[in-house]
Order: sequence, then structure tokens, then C-alpha cells
Amino acid sequence: MSKENTKEIETSQISQTEEINKSKEIKQESESENVKKARKLIGSIHRIKVKDGREFVGHLDCFDQQGNIVLSSSIEQTILNGEALRRRIGTITIGYTQIVEIFKYKNKKENDL
Repeated sequence: MSKENTKEIETSQISQTEEINKSKEIKQESESENVKKARKLIGSIHRIKVKDGREFVGHLDCFDQQGNIVLSSSIEQTILNGEALRRRIGTITIGYTQIVEIFKYKNKKENDL
């Protein structure tokens, strides 16, 4: 192998490494922005609708990278025969595959929880 070929290969490897490092930096910046946004939601009250039609209202305690959510002081709300049924649940983990919608809870009566 000639010296020119060796230099070309080294230059190519360096530029590939630089591109990989740049893409990692961009990804880390965007993830940190998403994490910052998500942290602002922790502690606030949210209403989460799941696939079977139930809704859970509670304090958002945490979530993981997959999107699973933990609510504390939660209440389950179900509509059955046109009547709203509510029951206290307490702390609940809701799997990301079950989540249909997430809403910021706008009812000002926090005592309802």
C-alpha cells in the first residue's frame, strides 16, 4: 500500500469519526432539551386516557425513556351507562403502549384528587 493510499484512508477515518461525534452532539443537545421540557411537567396534575376508555388523573411523578408514566394521588374515571364513576387509585404506573392521550389537568380544585 502506498503512502498516499494510507493517508487517504486515515483522512477518511478521521472525517467519519468527526461526523459521528457531531451527530452524537446534536442528539445529546436535542435530548437534553426534551428532558428539560419533560422535567417541567413533573409535579403537575395530568389526565391520561388509556386504550380501554378509562382516564386517570393524578400528579405526574416520573416517566422513563420508553414513555411509561407514574402518577401519584390518582383517581380513575370511567363513564358507564352515561354515568361518571370515580375511584381512588393512589400510585399507578401506566404503560406507554396503553396511553392514548395526555392532557394537562385544568380543574382548579386540586382537592378533587
